Amino acid sequence: FEPLGIVLAVMPWNYPVWQILRFAIPALCAGNACAVKPAPSVARVSEALFSLIPEGLPLIGAWLSHEDTLKAIEDTDAMAFTGSTHTGRLLAAHAGKHLKKTVLELGGSNPFIILP
Repeated sequence: FEPLGIVLAVMPWNYPVWQILRFAIPALCAGNACAVKPAPSVARVSEALFSLIPEGLPLIGAWLSHEDTLKAIEDTDAMAFTGSTHTGRLLAAHAGKHLKKTVLELGGSNPFIILP
């Protein structure tokens, strides 16, 4: 497998440290660079996390507006999104228009049944 290049992650507000780490660690281990757009509502937590990132590690915080996020999708090699179905449709359509590899985790708290 070859690294994809630069992967943009658009992250939700809940579990801001965990969401970034569960995306970034595998992506970095696969040889990719990572740009993370944290949710604006958790900016201080995200800034604190990014301040701990060693210099030279290809992981950056990307503080982007909506329009800049769409441009970032065009300028990166792949996109990951965790959040609502509505926003996921918009971002996936834009990524598809520009033929970007995309991973989506949409929806929220869906019930399920566990059987023996």
